[in-house]
Amino acid sequence: MQELEKAIEILDKLSFFGGQRAGRELWNDKPREVQDEDIASFNRDIEYLRNFIREHMNDGWIPVEERLPEVPEMENVYPEFNVMIEGAKTPTTLNYSNEGIWFDDYRNVYNVIAWQPLPEPYIPRNQNKPEDHYPEWRAKFLNKFDRRE
Repeated sequence: MQELEKAIEILDKLSFFGGQRAGRELWNDKPREVQDEDIASFNRDIEYLRNFIREHMNDGWIPVEERLPEVPEMENVYPEFNVMIEGAKTPTTLNYSNEGIWFDDYRNVYNVIAWQPLPEPYIPRNQNKPEDHYPEWRAKFLNKFDRRE
């Protein structure tokens, strides 16, 4: 949902600038460097929208020829993604290393043709976070193994 909200925010900003005759009234008293940064920011926003639309034109699938996931440069950190393996008929999940290798839990390597981030976990409307679903003892137990900072 954050991606959609960001896309809408960018579109709102663009419609505002369109109403300001391309922002000229706002730029009259700004130094050239500020104007240049505003234009660069505008171009970044446009590129974000292009990428966002491209990703969602194919139900969120991103061909590996187009782009690979950004992964942290940390040792032993291998994020998981939804993937389509060459020749497969259904998607699966695999881990991805910062060396560009797709592999499963048994360290088998696969040729991936498209990927997408895993969806956010489902959280019922009456709960704020997943831990609320578990009894207190279970949440304490699981927190001992949670490596998120």
